[in-house]
Amino acid sequence: AINWAAVNGRTEVVRILAEAGADLNTRDNYGDTAIIRAADMGHTEVVRILAEAGADLNIRDIDKRTALMLASKRGHPDTVRVLIEAGADIDIVDKFGNTALVYAGETGMWEEAYLMMKLSREHTNEECKQFLVRSEPEQYDHCWDCGEDDDTETE
Repeated sequence: AINWAAVNGRTEVVRILAEAGADLNTRDNYGDTAIIRAADMGHTEVVRILAEAGADLNIRDIDKRTALMLASKRGHPDTVRVLIEAGADIDIVDKFGNTALVYAGETGMWEEAYLMMKLSREHTNEECKQFLVRSEPEQYDHCWDCGEDDDTETE
């Protein structure tokens, strides 16, 4: 029931079920949990409720992706910020070798990607280079953590 409510953005139903003690990490027929489904759909308030109720923020789907990765991949910046603020691990790598930072960069969420880059314990120079080359140069031209610069020419 909670997974159905989460994927359909039924905020009040999710809140009632969470308060009643529903298993927040139960998996549906696809192996997904409520927070994974809600993040994938961009249901930010549902994600916030689940996070505050104690859902596992770093639980993974069958492709080893987390809610943060899916929100990043689908381009849901508000959901990404809620997950980061709630303490989601930004350094987890999925079965394809990608992190939430990579997905955020691919969908053009520069502010969120830069935030992840600053918070990441393990970002690589290659991730920085990919991000910096694609981002808006006047905003993000240098990674203060690893020292990577955007050395591309702009016109």
